[in-house]
Amino acid sequence: MFAKEKFVELSNASILPFNEPVESLAFNRNRVVISGHAGKVMLFQLDKNGTLIPVWTKNINEHNQSMPVIPRSVRFTAKGDNVIIFGLESGMMMCTTAAAGAISWTKMLKSGVGNIAMSPDEKWLLVDNLAKGFDLYQYPHSSPSDSFAIPRVDCCVQEAAFLEDESAFAGGSDHGKMYIFSLKNTSQCLQVLKQGGKKTMIQAIDACSTGESHLIASGTSEKKSTVCIWEKRIEGHSRQQSGGCSVITLLVILNVVSILIAVLWASGNHIRALTMPYNSNSYL
Repeated sequence: MFAKEKFVELSNASILPFNEPVESLAFNRNRVVISGHAGKVMLFQLDKNGTLIPVWTKNINEHNQSMPVIPRSVRFTAKGDNVIIFGLESGMMMCTTAAAGAISWTKMLKSGVGNIAMSPDEKWLLVDNLAKGFDLYQYPHSSPSDSFAIPRVDCCVQEAAFLEDESAFAGGSDHGKMYIFSLKNTSQCLQVLKQGGKKTMIQAIDACSTGESHLIASGTSEKKSTVCIWEKRIEGHSRQQSGGCSVITLLVILNVVSILIAVLWASGNHIRALTMPYNSNSYL
């Protein structure tokens, strides 16, 4: 049963110059790191009242970059000790200390970078290469260990999410399909899930698992956008056999959906929700 308490606003701050969008942000306990379109990366401490207290600010374009880099994605790693910054298109991967923002190392990935997904155990990176699909990297190596082809017409960023204890992943597309690939000793495409038409962009994807099923949330970018929830039951489990997912797991699922809805709602799109099963035994 859910508590009656509701989310309330603790902080609302303008931290970037006028007309500069926030590219990415990440939480780690009471800290949040934020990247801006023009190259700034900022780390804030969150006090007990929810106020964002600046800790450090770094402009990645001031550090031996021949061309301006957009910090497309930021991640906390090493139990919050490091912040990893990924540059859009350039393939830059920069590691800084979370304490002071000092640069530990910088590498150049062999792929262009549209979006990044990091596995929960921080061993793997899925990189939208902006051209032919997704590349898999063993973090922090700079050469891919595998590649997964997804047809693409437009050079727009696509998102991916690890599934089922990092044994598979789901990747978006610009033509109304979400592709599920195996990561177990093969790059086989296990299934294609359809959402929308031939020109539908599927750019927002996240996933989680409960004790009885694996769930994917996917959102489209179009005039009448949709958010779909896809489910695959875990063998030997059913809703009748299980008491249901935990409150924490359910909140995670709802959080994924709420983020997708918020993004689509902010763009003025209409939203409808669907629930569709996906089957691990379906191969193409």
